[in-house]
Formats: sequence, C-alpha cells, structure tokens
Amino acid sequence: MRRVLTAIALLMTALLLSTPCHPAAADYPVLRDYITDEEGVILYSSWYDSIHWVCEVLEEETSCVMAVLVVNNTDGEDIAMWSTEVFNQNGIGQEGKDNGVLIVVAVGDGTYFIAVGLGLEYVLNDAKVARIAREELEPYLAVGDYGQGIYYLALWLGAEIEESYEESEPKRYPIEWIPLEWPQLFMACGVSLLVIFLTGGRILVWIGPWLSDLGGGKAGGGGAGGRFRR
Repeated sequence: MRRVLTAIALLMTALLLSTPCHPAAADYPVLRDYITDEEGVILYSSWYDSIHWVCEVLEEETSCVMAVLVVNNTDGEDIAMWSTEVFNQNGIGQEGKDNGVLIVVAVGDGTYFIAVGLGLEYVLNDAKVARIAREELEPYLAVGDYGQGIYYLALWLGAEIEESYEESEPKRYPIEWIPLEWPQLFMACGVSLLVIFLTGGRILVWIGPWLSDLGGGKAGGGGAGGRFRR
C-alpha cells in the first residue's frame, strides 16, 4: 500500500511541477557526436580521428559514452555547474545506467571540467579524475596543444572504465524510480488526477512527508576541473 501511495504522490507532484511557470532554461550546446568543437582547435587537427576512435571503441566495449566539448567560454557561469547542465540536458550515457563522461574545455576562459555520471562515480572518483587531468591534460593545454591533451585524457579515462566498469542490472520497472508496472502506473495516474480534482490540490500538502524519503534524480555525478595558462 505504501508503494502505491508513494507512486501516487510522485505522479501528483510531477503534474504540479510540469506547469509552465518556470523561466526558460539557458541555451546550452547540443551535442550530436562524440566531439563538438565550437572553436576548431581539434576539429581540423590530426588528433580528431584518434579522439573519436577512443570514444567509439569505449561505447562499443562497455556501453559507456564519452563526449568532448570545446567552447570559447561558459558565459560567466562556473564551469563545473555549466558542464553538469550540459551533461544533463544532453543525457550523456545510456538511459538507466548514467554511465557518461563529458570533457569540457573552455579555451577563452582557460578552464576545463570533466563531468562524470552517477553510474561511473565508483570507477572515476573525483581524486582519480583530477590526477589524470593534471598529468595528461594540463601540460598540453598550457602550450595550446588541445588535441593531444584531450586524446591522452580520453585514453586514460577510457582505460580506467574498461578495467573496472561493470554493467548494472536491467531496469525492473518502466519508470525506474517508481516501483510499479504499467497497469499500476495507469491506475495511480488516474487516482492522482481524481484526488487532485476532488481536493482542489490540498492533498499535495498532506503528501509532503512521503516525498522526504525518496531519492534524487539521475544527474551528472562527480568530476574534476581546473585552470590552465598559455
């Protein structure tokens, strides 16, 4: 019974929050391939194909997705938060596994950040990512050799993933964070709408305590970043 009530609470809350009362989200880059280079610093270099090959092989062998984004700046926003937002809006990684990695280099700002999905945090913890970036990326960024630095960073991150990543179990339910099958979901949705209508929305105040025990969403997990000077 508690499971059904929890599902109803989640559905009603989702319906309430889905109303168009929030400001429009900022414009973030849309990633359509493993590499998105808005500055052209690796797009036309000899390292482009090598980086693409590392990302392609990684996905084929592990299902993990690694993407690279090069921009001029992050419009004054902290690069860690900006990169995480790009990560989330583009849904990097396999659905339900959160096994993505996003490498961001802001050439004009002289900053970089590696965002790691929740499903890969046990493989690529913050300390490990920071160490690899310091050793494999920063020396090349400092002399403007972006392609080579990103290649070695991607290569070492990929090696860590291939060595330690294990596939997670398949999802048990249509919506992972609601433990109900499709028939139960349809019933819960119908009951939710009926209860909201009959109570004029006051029921949402009563269900607050139920939501306090629920987990969060699937966002970009940890990561590491830094600055470089040329």
